[in-house]
Amino acid sequence: MPQRMMRWAWLIAAIFLLLVMPASAQSKSVVWKRFDVDITVNQDGTFDVVEKQEIQFIGGPFTFGFRDISLEKTEGITDIRVGDAEGDFLISNNSSSKEPRTFSVQNRNSSIYVKWYFDPTSDAVRTFYVRYKVHGGLRYYPEGDQLWWKAVYADRQAEVESSTVIVRVPAPATIDQMDAYGVDADMARLDPQTAKFTARKPIPPGRDFEVRVQFTPGVVAGSAPSWQAAADREAAMERVKAVVNVFVLLFSVMLAFLAPALLYLLWYAKGRDPQPQIAPTYLPEPPSNLRPGMAGALIDERASAKEVIATVIDLARRGYLRMEEIAEDDDSGYSKRDFRYTKLKDPDDDLLPYESYLLARLFATGDEVVLSSLRNRFYRTVDKVIERIFEAVTEEGYFVSNPQQVRRRWFVLGGLMLLLTFFMACGLPT
Repeated sequence: MPQRMMRWAWLIAAIFLLLVMPASAQSKSVVWKRFDVDITVNQDGTFDVVEKQEIQFIGGPFTFGFRDISLEKTEGITDIRVGDAEGDFLISNNSSSKEPRTFSVQNRNSSIYVKWYFDPTSDAVRTFYVRYKVHGGLRYYPEGDQLWWKAVYADRQAEVESSTVIVRVPAPATIDQMDAYGVDADMARLDPQTAKFTARKPIPPGRDFEVRVQFTPGVVAGSAPSWQAAADREAAMERVKAVVNVFVLLFSVMLAFLAPALLYLLWYAKGRDPQPQIAPTYLPEPPSNLRPGMAGALIDERASAKEVIATVIDLARRGYLRMEEIAEDDDSGYSKRDFRYTKLKDPDDDLLPYESYLLARLFATGDEVVLSSLRNRFYRTVDKVIERIFEAVTEEGYFVSNPQQVRRRWFVLGGLMLLLTFFMACGLPT
């Protein structure tokens, strides 16, 4: 009895551990409750950046944070400091050290990598400050000097719930323009030297929050940095892309709505068949001597094997060949039906070119041919006879141009227009 109770106790303990383990092994994640940035432009042309990152740690423990500051469109970054509400952290020359309240700085090809350490933190909110000075980050134009800065960087795996960016310029300069990119933001000029940007919605991972202000030229020292010309060309290309986008959109709308209307008007003006007079209900004789193959093509502007068969029968009626039905018994006793064609005379001037061609190809192997022997080779002749029928009706003046070729040209043109629309839509500049 005690052993049975012991087994039950171990089973209950195992179940309890299975229930508790998922909770203790929950995944770690972070959310920026706030990511506020304060930017101060200095008289010497540099500007100071202070990032206030209020981070909620979920799970844990967490022991470090990092910031990869891009050097793009700058001439360098110095005076890097990291701290929290209790004060600044100590810089460590040993990048492998993980001592709490220390940080290290690593220069990379296109960025400055800052990593700081703090006491183990789980399921808590902590605030960190990252401070640095940017050199050669301003743009200089005759109409006004400008600051562009990605205050909230895009290379994040978590959301920023709220963000406010403050930009200050030195007096007597005044801010006359401001703009925000990447997210929708409310903008306000708090005073002549101060602009405020507030993100209207949370900033998702992979999205940056960039601000721009333009202020009075000549107050801040410096000149256009080496990267400014390339940045101006890039901005000009973006404007060209915007114009191209509008053009492509209008062109696509035209193809989608105006092209069918224009095609209908073209057909209505020049593509319709003439309206004939009312035909009599009884004709004592054929209305013309038009050959059967040409008549079939004229009725519906199409030709197929029917017109070829009609031509063969007409050639037999006119004495150029004879058709005989033959029946042979096979080994099983069933009767096998076939037809024998016999050439009675060679093509002459009474035949049209397509008729002469058909007669010559029909008896290419001799003056007698069995229909079943044509099965695997004569289909190539059919297509060429059809082409010659269309040429004949066009030469006789029944069509302005070969309907088969016209149909093919319009089909190719329509396909090219659809492909053009597709590729232009897929290749829209972004």
